Amino acid sequence: FTTFVIGTIHWFNVTSKARAGASEKKVMFTLLPLILVFATVAVTVCSIFEAVVLLAGHSEDIHEFRSTSKIHRITLIVESSGWGI
Repeated sequence: FTTFVIGTIHWFNVTSKARAGASEKKVMFTLLPLILVFATVAVTVCSIFEAVVLLAGHSEDIHEFRSTSKIHRITLIVESSGWGI
C-alpha cells in the first residue's frame, strides 16, 4: 500500500505541470497527498496492532483469529477505505 501511495504522490508531482488553474493545482497537489499520507499511517498503525494481537497467541489458529478478532475487522475496514481513496 505504501508503494502505491509513493507512486501516486510521484504521479501528482509529474502531472503538476498540467493545464489546471493555480487554485486547482493547490488543492490537487497539497490536499490529496496529505489524504494519502493519512491513509498510509492509518493502515500501518492498524496492521501493527493486528500483528501484536496475532503474535500474542490468544487465538487457536489464523482462521479463528480472522473470524473473531475485532482488530482484524477494523484493519479490513481501514485498508479498504485506504484503497478506496
